[in-house]
Amino acid sequence: MPRSRRSPPHPNPNEANRRETLDWIFQSTPDLNVNDAELGALLFAGSGQLVRTVEDHLHRYGLSPGRFAVLLALGSAPGGQRTPSALAERIAVSRPTVTGIVDGLVNAGLARRCADPTNRRNQPVALTEEGQRLIEETVPDHFRRLAAAVGRFSPAERETLRQAMGLINRFGDFLLEEKAP
Repeated sequence: MPRSRRSPPHPNPNEANRRETLDWIFQSTPDLNVNDAELGALLFAGSGQLVRTVEDHLHRYGLSPGRFAVLLALGSAPGGQRTPSALAERIAVSRPTVTGIVDGLVNAGLARRCADPTNRRNQPVALTEEGQRLIEETVPDHFRRLAAAVGRFSPAERETLRQAMGLINRFGDFLLEEKAP
């Protein structure tokens, strides 16, 4: 599969724009803990920047993060196939979302549905030869980039990042627990 043209870089708001927006939010919400809200906004913005960076890289291969996740799940599957339900559970998305991703991969010739006479509603999915070639090209490149980026941190910084990931995951869990007023 030919590589797609690189998408234009996503804008990164500068500090002055961020500060102006935060000041406006804080003025309209006087009971807000400013430091905690700002840290939450920084975590959210930082994760968004990481997602955009990965999206830009995967776009070079004509892939979205969802398609890449499904291809990875299929490439690592024992026996080379997984059902849509297993894919949805593995990549933590809904079954309809996986169905849409699989449909796109099938239409692109990267995956195929396998016959299962015992369960026609949850037919296993497998990579095609083209899908296998693409994942064999993409995975080493993607994970080498991740390793190279992490490798630029000192061992102590890497350990801090590892510990911070637990906190970031808890932050996400806390966000899910919060109820709208």
